[in-house]
Amino acid sequence: MVKRWTRPQMESVTKRLKLGARGAQKDKICAVIQPDGRLDIRDCNLLCFTESWLNPAVPNHAIQPAEFFSVHRIDRTADSGKSRGGGVYVMVNNSWCNNANVVTLAWSCSPNLELLALKLHPFYLPREFTSVIINTVYIPPQANMDTALCELHEALTQFQAQHRDAALIVVGDFNSANLKRAVPNLYQHVTFPTRGNRTLDHCYTPYKDSYKALAHPPFGKSDHAAIFLLPKYKQRLKREAPVQREVARWTDQSVAALQDALDDADWDMFRRSTDDVSEFTEAVVGFIGKLVDDTIRRITIKKFSNQKPWVDRTIREALNSRTAAYNAGIISGNMDEYKSAAYGVRRAVREAKRRYGKKLETQFQQSGSRSLWQGLRTIMDYRSPPSGLMSADESLANELNTFFARFEATSSSANASSTNAKALVLTAPMLTALVLTAPMLTALVQMALSVQPMAHARGPP
Repeated sequence: MVKRWTRPQMESVTKRLKLGARGAQKDKICAVIQPDGRLDIRDCNLLCFTESWLNPAVPNHAIQPAEFFSVHRIDRTADSGKSRGGGVYVMVNNSWCNNANVVTLAWSCSPNLELLALKLHPFYLPREFTSVIINTVYIPPQANMDTALCELHEALTQFQAQHRDAALIVVGDFNSANLKRAVPNLYQHVTFPTRGNRTLDHCYTPYKDSYKALAHPPFGKSDHAAIFLLPKYKQRLKREAPVQREVARWTDQSVAALQDALDDADWDMFRRSTDDVSEFTEAVVGFIGKLVDDTIRRITIKKFSNQKPWVDRTIREALNSRTAAYNAGIISGNMDEYKSAAYGVRRAVREAKRRYGKKLETQFQQSGSRSLWQGLRTIMDYRSPPSGLMSADESLANELNTFFARFEATSSSANASSTNAKALVLTAPMLTALVLTAPMLTALVQMALSVQPMAHARGPP
């Protein structure tokens, strides 16, 4: 039974190109047109199937539509307890991702869950992704849904921890299970019924509006509708505008010039001008900042949203050299300089990553707590949650004022009528400030037992 892309029934090539690009290189379609004018199934990058009913006696070439698809499958095993049904497999388009770049991360065939997880390195991906992890899932209708979701959640959590920059996709036949119960941060993209009036087949990703699902006729004798997924994901580079900021360009010449300026400064002038240490510190710091602004050249850089933190000037220079060598090689026909420049880019990337890692390590070795927490946040990729106003009602401010001012109200009331006290009210801050000895504790208990019962109030009595 087909769970993902199948042969699209489109009216023309123009309409197909408008709906989305499905090709291998730079998201452009490389369509193969059949004699009747329809596009072939070879345009799809991935074909995911569940309930294949296959066994080891069936070879791959018996189910392979053409030689340009590689087949990756798991068949039902004796441990699954199934005598019929079950089995999942994935077909990968070789023009989109070579078979050598497909790695099996995990596979499972149990009575509750069938899972095939593949990590793919296509020829082209948006820069924010390093790979694609496709998970094909089948949960039988008689399975324990809680156990199946727990096993699937454990596997997905492991994949996300080991491959943080990979694009995670989960597709398959979930029957009555809902993956959002176990992983709430995923989005479900199939919104129409896939069998009768029920939506049994799902597609989950961590990215909102990343796919547009279309229903197509069942594949063969399947009783589930085929689902065709068109990509709607917009690259981070196109979603977020680049940020421009000024940075200081520290060079050996500028550092030497700044050192000379600091040596020539008359520091006694600042000491004679004031006797206050705070004013002296403020004047000296301001003077040093003025020297830095006059000596160190500042430039404006543009930082893109999908730029890695270790990308620096050396990598950009290596990339420009590689581009120039490639253009020269196309004209002359000699690509030796291009190969050398390509190796130079790899070396520059390795050195830049090494320098960035060493920079993070130095943040832990410094004595300041600020640099320590910055290093921890960078390593864990921590982002502060957005803060929002909980309530705009003015009654909340009045309640807070009454609550935090209750001590002053209590003390003023006690001074006015100290002999008419009927209850002892101890709040958490007051208890924290008290140091109770045994005689004091006994006296307090006796006082509490002698007063009349009183309802708890947030304000003063």
